Amino acid sequence: MARHPEFFDIRGLIQVRVEIVREARALPPSTERNQKRQIARSLKRLIDGQIQARNDTHRRAIRHYAES
Repeated sequence: MARHPEFFDIRGLIQVRVEIVREARALPPSTERNQKRQIARSLKRLIDGQIQARNDTHRRAIRHYAES
């Protein structure tokens, strides 16, 4: 099965974010630099949300089995 670039795991998203931040830092102040920084911030929020959701699911599972 071919991997689609639009589907990333957390590590892949982090790698893309780091690359975008590096690209933005290499640019002089401009609209393009600001857009890259905005994309990096959005990716950070997405990554943080995914990690939080995964941790919450794990906690709920532990609590469920502890009550059983």
